[in-house]
Amino acid sequence: MKNLPEWADAFEEGDEDCEDGKIVKKMIMSNMPEDATEKEIKDLFGSLRYETIHLVPGKYAVITFEDGMDAWEAEKELDGFFWDGRYLRVKPARW
Repeated sequence: MKNLPEWADAFEEGDEDCEDGKIVKKMIMSNMPEDATEKEIKDLFGSLRYETIHLVPGKYAVITFEDGMDAWEAEKELDGFFWDGRYLRVKPARW
C-alpha cells in the first residue's frame, strides 16, 4: 500500500475512525487562472471520482470527492501543477 497521509488512510466499509473522526473528502484548489471554468477543473481530475465542484470565479474551488483516496490523489497529482502561468494549490479543506 502507498505511504498515505493520515487523513487519507484507507478505511474498511463502515469504519469512521481516524484522528479527528472524519475522513477528508473536501479539497480546496486555489491560485487558479482568474478565468478558470468548472469544465476546465473537471478536465484536470481525469479519472478521479468527485461528487461536487463549487467554483468561486477568480478565487478558489471546493471539490468534494467520493472517498479520501481520490482526494489524496488530487492533492498528490495537482498541487504545484502549472496551469496558465500559475502553480495550483490543492490542499485538504479544514472545515
